[in-house]
Amino acid sequence: MTNRTHAFRVIEGGASVKTPAAAPCSKSSMQKARLNQAILRLPVPETGVTVEEALQELSDKVDSEEEADFLRLRILQNQAEHLGLWFRLAVPQMNLVRECYFMLAWPERLVRVHPELRALYPESHPLMTVG
Repeated sequence: MTNRTHAFRVIEGGASVKTPAAAPCSKSSMQKARLNQAILRLPVPETGVTVEEALQELSDKVDSEEEADFLRLRILQNQAEHLGLWFRLAVPQMNLVRECYFMLAWPERLVRVHPELRALYPESHPLMTVG
């Protein structure tokens, strides 16, 4: 009598499931992240600050009752709209760092003012959260 050992092979069926955190970044999500960073670095016309700095200033002063702060916020909002960005207040469920954010509401304005961003296809990311 010979001792034979059998090697068992486990065959797994079905499709593998990937968790969102483990999923590789798609080309679209990487492009969206690059666009977001490029927008945050842009200067806001006639304000002396970048989009990211404007967003922080808006967040810091959004609850202020000072008239000077209110006027500055309106200028920042209007100039951001010139770039195609719409100022929005964040809701707690969004879990954002700041109390506010910009939304890419008018990508055609952004491309008109900054044609160098056309390569990042802002038109394909309407209503993208910026900040």
